[in-house]
Amino acid sequence: MQEIAAAVREGSNAYLAAQFKKIGPLIILITLSFISRTLERLMLSVGGVPGAFLVGSIFSFLVGFVGMRLATQGNLRVAAAAKRSYGEALQLGYRTGTVTGMLTDGLGLLGGTLIFMLFGEHAYEAL
Repeated sequence: MQEIAAAVREGSNAYLAAQFKKIGPLIILITLSFISRTLERLMLSVGGVPGAFLVGSIFSFLVGFVGMRLATQGNLRVAAAAKRSYGEALQLGYRTGTVTGMLTDGLGLLGGTLIFMLFGEHAYEAL
């Protein structure tokens, strides 16, 4: 199982690296297009929409990376636990998914909260 898990982990890391190489430049281009789109409100156009997009992209990448890491490690543990007990395997799988879900929710709330703290009543324009 460990040999298979190592191969899966290697494949998932290769997938994430290839995905980021393709999506990373696109994220930069979209961020730059938001900056150049409007100069009326310099603070909002430089820090607001592109900043929110960039932070959201970074948080999304972080969730994908951590989620993939947890999934590959969790699957190995669930497979090993399934030999002993169905209940233990189910509990491990549930906990692994819960951590990833809470990270997704937590980073989303953190990003939204930071935007509201920085831009106050103009936060809706940044979002």
